Amino acid sequence: MAAGQLDEAWAHLVQGLETAGPVSKLPLGALRMLSILSARTSMGAEMRQLLPTAVVEMRAVLDADTELADFAAVTTPTLMLSGGWSPEYFAGTGRQLADAVPSIEFAVLAGQLHESPLRPGIRLPRAVARFLLAGEGSLPALPARRRRLKLGR
Repeated sequence: MAAGQLDEAWAHLVQGLETAGPVSKLPLGALRMLSILSARTSMGAEMRQLLPTAVVEMRAVLDADTELADFAAVTTPTLMLSGGWSPEYFAGTGRQLADAVPSIEFAVLAGQLHESPLRPGIRLPRAVARFLLAGEGSLPALPARRRRLKLGR
């Protein structure tokens, strides 16, 4: 990042964090090429802008001196989610926190990647809505999709 080699930085980030599923296992050269190609898409351009933030976040994680017991003071009901296609260490960490802190609820959303909040879909909003509505009723079933018919005049 400091040298301005964004494609190289993106490739190392994806490979190191394994947030792109099987794509993360590609050689660095292939990941650099994917970075170049994805930079032409809106999501790729957005991810490129977030790279400096990722460096700061990773430094904060590595510098954090915390133990599970440090989270025991969290009493606000908290929902932690991981995508089913996210790296296993995300789910492992979520399960450890939920086991150690009674106010944390953890779930894996099947079929979801790490960047699920950035993608359209219903699984994430429904999981959050169910959590927010807990004890206050139930989430109604989704209405059946209606086909729009074009009527000629």
